[in-house]
Amino acid sequence: MFNSLKKIFSFAEKKESVAVANAPDEGGATRANKSSKSAAYRKQGNEYLAKGELENAAECYLQAIAINHDYAEAYINLGFVLKEQKLYEEAERALKQAIILNPEMEDAYYLLAIVSQELGNLNEAINNYIKVIELKPDFEMVYRD
Repeated sequence: MFNSLKKIFSFAEKKESVAVANAPDEGGATRANKSSKSAAYRKQGNEYLAKGELENAAECYLQAIAINHDYAEAYINLGFVLKEQKLYEEAERALKQAIILNPEMEDAYYLLAIVSQELGNLNEAINNYIKVIELKPDFEMVYRD
């Protein structure tokens, strides 16, 4: 899994802009086809997650990301699993990538706040909790932590 994580994160850091939305890639797959496949992997990952099979869930989320590098929700799911596995630095990277892809996702900021706390970055944790409240003032879990 760690080799997959390195590959995904290295791609995300070097990512260049994507061509026309429905243009076929080198293998002939359209963006819509890729979205469908990556969504299927994410759904399978969620099923593994519900059963507590974190390693299998992480592999599915990595597959979803490998197919669609812009899939913010898959990065959030991966970040959650990595947090649960206490792989905080890896979780932080996944969650920050989700925020880069979609800065309006309060779940990513919430999970990043928790991870930041675990890493001892209390100012960052506070800033992320504040961002959650700015995006969704009625986000109940933020008031519990």
